[in-house]
Amino acid sequence: MYQSAGIFSVTLTATNSVGAAVASSTDLITVATIPSSNFSYITNGLTVNFSGQSNTGTSFLWNFGNGATSTLQNPTYTYPTGGNYTVTFTATNACGSTVNTKTVELALPPTAAFTAAPSSGCGPLTVEFTNSSSNATGYVWSFPGGTPSTSTANNVTVVYANSGTYTATLTATNAAGPSTATQNITVQTVPGTTFSSGVNGAVVVFTNATSNGNSYFWNFGDGTNSTETNPTHTYLNDGTYQVVLSALNGCGTSTFVQTVTIVTPPTANFSANATTGCAPLTVQFNNASSSNATSFAWQFPGGNPSSSNMANPVVVYANAGQYNVVLTVSNAAGSNTATQTSYITVNTAPTAAFTQAVNGYQANFNSTSSGATAYTWAVSNGATGNQQNFTTTFAAAGTYTVTLTTGNACGTTTAVQTVNIIESPTAAFSANTTTGCNSLTVQFTNTSAGNPTSFSWQFPGGNPATS
Repeated sequence: MYQSAGIFSVTLTATNSVGAAVASSTDLITVATIPSSNFSYITNGLTVNFSGQSNTGTSFLWNFGNGATSTLQNPTYTYPTGGNYTVTFTATNACGSTVNTKTVELALPPTAAFTAAPSSGCGPLTVEFTNSSSNATGYVWSFPGGTPSTSTANNVTVVYANSGTYTATLTATNAAGPSTATQNITVQTVPGTTFSSGVNGAVVVFTNATSNGNSYFWNFGDGTNSTETNPTHTYLNDGTYQVVLSALNGCGTSTFVQTVTIVTPPTANFSANATTGCAPLTVQFNNASSSNATSFAWQFPGGNPSSSNMANPVVVYANAGQYNVVLTVSNAAGSNTATQTSYITVNTAPTAAFTQAVNGYQANFNSTSSGATAYTWAVSNGATGNQQNFTTTFAAAGTYTVTLTTGNACGTTTAVQTVNIIESPTAAFSANTTTGCNSLTVQFTNTSAGNPTSFSWQFPGGNPATS
């Protein structure tokens, strides 16, 4: 029996009357013991690096104290939350197991939180920062734009002198690591009101360059106003206008005044009491240009007169056609031209014409008239119609008269044609005999109707076979 663990050699010496013999085996017997069990660990926040120590252990089992396990000798485990955990390390071999138990203490991570009162206001703004963090052992505050700009105190009072938006930051720490919370602080002052303007004729584009404004009110000096930030305004009349911008925020109101001068060329426009009619057409032209026009130059090609310097001239158009009208108006600032292409349309009575196509007893009549708005067809067989193209069917052959009357606002015109309907042929014949002996001679007599002009006979078995 071997009482102690170790590795042992065995030697046998055999003797008799002749002598002795020795047999030896080195390290023949190995005696093991239950393994030792111990461990150490290093924490990094909620992550723990475990190191298991055992002299003769061949397998290992860790219980991390929260139901999680591992069979590695040196595992790394991250706990979901901080706290105190009873960790066991079991080392096992063929002789048994030993267990080592230790308590691992993990700090809860901090949660940074704070309130700021007030978080916005007019400068200089005094803000009380109240720390509401949890699980923290240390604090670092950062207040860019404020006084003080940093602090390690629990609660801090900070003064912001200048307008702007600033981000206050609190970093809370403990052994498990840091946590950060932020909040914006908005500081305002009375608006710094100013603007610029760009004039293009009667249109003015205003560019607001105000600082710290929340809302705006524009007075354009012509009885109109706007609350837009960057308005565009069109003045109806020339003149000099005083424009006032008032800017408002929670800290007060300020204003800025600028003078805008509007000088524009006139805008040409016109109308007529009639733009369409029958020749001769008399037209009263009416000047509809802007009120700042001082002179007029009309052009009436095809009219009488063909030009005029009057504000509202009367023109007579004698011939049919479409005519342009041009008006140029002027003042000291410049001129402007309005052109209406094909503005005046002078009409005459329509033309009347048509084509015909006959197919048996049916005839199709297609109007090739121009300028017509109404059509009236009359056929001597009693058929009538009022569509542009007309179709009728005749009951019998013969010669018929077709009349087309076209009309528009200026009168009517008539076209007359004749149409010839030719009767369709009807084939018929007779024979002097229809039965007899070989070498039968038959006389065929054509009895067709409808004035046929050609014939084609077939006599299967006869001579001739065709004729």
